[in-house]
Amino acid sequence: MIRESANHAERHTIKRLVTANISPIIVSDLQGKLLYVDNSYATVLGYSQNEIFSSNVVITHPDSLGLNKLARVALVDQVIDEISIDKTYLKKNGDILNAELKMKLYFDKVNLQKVLVSRVNYASDKRSLNDLYTLAYCDALTGLYNRNYLSIVEHIFSPSFYSYMLYFDINEFKQLNDEFGHQFGDQVLIHFARHLRSATNDLGTNIRLGGDEFITLLSGVRDQKLLTEMVRNLESFKVVTPNSCSTKVSVSVGVVPINEQSISLSKTIAIADTAMYCKKRYLRRQG
Repeated sequence: MIRESANHAERHTIKRLVTANISPIIVSDLQGKLLYVDNSYATVLGYSQNEIFSSNVVITHPDSLGLNKLARVALVDQVIDEISIDKTYLKKNGDILNAELKMKLYFDKVNLQKVLVSRVNYASDKRSLNDLYTLAYCDALTGLYNRNYLSIVEHIFSPSFYSYMLYFDINEFKQLNDEFGHQFGDQVLIHFARHLRSATNDLGTNIRLGGDEFITLLSGVRDQKLLTEMVRNLESFKVVTPNSCSTKVSVSVGVVPINEQSISLSKTIAIADTAMYCKKRYLRRQG
């Protein structure tokens, strides 16, 4: 089925592609917007063909967004001719579907139209690239992305993709470690990671830089009220100590907007780090 909003040239290009390909395909524009989805894909994901084009439907798991965009950029910039990535889809019923996505750039010389053509092979029982991806880019303790993931973010870092960077440091974390032990310290980090996921929902890319320092890159958050409420929620969380007492743990948060003046990822991290330490000093003065 072709998206209703597809223009005349896109429709002709899609028809040429569908006629020329025996196996089912997915066609998207260079920004990743779906233009055509074979009915078999929609069925596997549990959607009708009309639903699959809805702006309210998200079929790509948030964890796959960065890798998906990186693949598109590499193809559009003609760094490579074809790419194969392991991708995670979200089915309508909430289940996760792992699949191998093969994507290539297609140029229709008749209609002077460039589109991305993809084929999907559903994951088998063999060890997939996703396993290697997890080992390389995920923090074993918290399940968040690790510092290595910044190498991927660097390729897609722009105000069109991210709106704010939040930098977190857990206050008095060393004292908690010293008083209750490193196992409890690990539990504090795990609890904060869960709190971070819950608070940012699908709006943030959460990364553990190391120790008790984390960053979140927010996508699509432009409303100042929403941002303020999110930061306020993240400034503290509760954990239960080994002696079964509930204690409140505070967090210093540095907030930096990502705009056209944001020079680079590393520079933005440095600015957010400084903002976080300013907040930490302020909290110390407040006692």
